[in-house]
Amino acid sequence: MKQFENSIKRGWDTEKKKWFPHSSLEGGTNTIAYGHKMQTTDDYSQGITEAKATKLLLNDIELAQEKIKTILDINIDKLPRYVQQALINAMFRGELKSTHDTVDLMKQDKWQEAADEYINHNDYKNGAPGVKKRMQWNYDKFKYYADSLVTPTEIYGPFPNPVKPGEEVTVTVINNLPALKAEIKLFDINGKLIKKHNWNNVTKGILQFNAPSDLEGVYILAVYINNERILKKLSIYDR
Repeated sequence: MKQFENSIKRGWDTEKKKWFPHSSLEGGTNTIAYGHKMQTTDDYSQGITEAKATKLLLNDIELAQEKIKTILDINIDKLPRYVQQALINAMFRGELKSTHDTVDLMKQDKWQEAADEYINHNDYKNGAPGVKKRMQWNYDKFKYYADSLVTPTEIYGPFPNPVKPGEEVTVTVINNLPALKAEIKLFDINGKLIKKHNWNNVTKGILQFNAPSDLEGVYILAVYINNERILKKLSIYDR
């Protein structure tokens, strides 16, 4: 949120290393630090530290999450983290209202239509460059999620199976690339987590890791692409 909320640091005093109130770009009451709208009872005339500003931001994010759940009636908890971030980012600017067509489409899980409707807005078409950049960021996340719903992720080998302990395993991902996040977890038959690997910004879809060097047997290989899970069996033994 900090990259979008007051990235130019309006109200920041470099000598005192504190944030001070400033007029809000959207009008209304003054704002301090990262888009925090001040209440009439607030007194920040002495400024606030970066730690206090971050705490206010975290509280505002929690409030935005609650509004998305209760006012917009969108179950944000079931959505991938990157979609949650985009929803909160849009909520901060007041771009999402319960009466908006974008919100209605989201509630129907029509994310492709929702993404298109979201940028069918004067702020995106004719707004300031910073506003358009912010809305584009949100749109990209909504669109990416929409695409993932249309085309399910698949993984395939040929990866060696069974493999020797410590042998390199290659998993190839097709569809839904590039991926913002990929993760591989290896579980035993009792569901105990044995090993995990993480990748960010996967473009080619080739994930490589070494099988545990001290284990033999049959395991469950769980591959997560943007929180979508695919399960495979992986046998490890000395040949």
